Amino acid sequence: MIMEINKPIATIFLLIIDLIIIFLFVIPKYQESDQMQINLAKRQGEYENLSDYQIKLSDILKDIENREDILKKIDAALPVSFSSSNATYFLQEKASENQLMIKLLAFSEPVPTIFKKEIKSVAMALNLSGSYQGFKNFLSSLEKSDKLFRIDSISFAALTLSPEKNYPQGQLDNYDFKLDVRAYIYP
Repeated sequence: MIMEINKPIATIFLLIIDLIIIFLFVIPKYQESDQMQINLAKRQGEYENLSDYQIKLSDILKDIENREDILKKIDAALPVSFSSSNATYFLQEKASENQLMIKLLAFSEPVPTIFKKEIKSVAMALNLSGSYQGFKNFLSSLEKSDKLFRIDSISFAALTLSPEKNYPQGQLDNYDFKLDVRAYIYP
């Protein structure tokens, strides 16, 4: 005896089994695959962002290397520490280049400035003797130097010479100059 299979019931039964298989196995795997694609897209975005970031860092590094001479000038203008011996040597060198003689050079302790708390200034009192043109050239050389100097005040007076002595021609044009100069450091 052959059992006859009722086609509509078998079709419904197979359809139900197909739906159960789809709900139990296919849909979860599809959702897992979809979630994996979302995660992959996120990871690719993160990777591209990191690549862009590394490219930007590389460009910045190249820019810094290209501007190394400018950065060295900034370091020279705002040194990390103040050395009175270096400042004395620098000022003595500039004074002698301009035929001036340093009579007195006094330094104060570094103090914070009003510009920023990190930048400090060192005040220097400087007494010079020499010609006006030499003094003018000395000020110009301070202005052109890599170091950051600010002149707070300038005063000068003619040398007092005794009338009975016979002075050489150039010595009559000498003056005493007093400068209050400020140098800056970035500790």
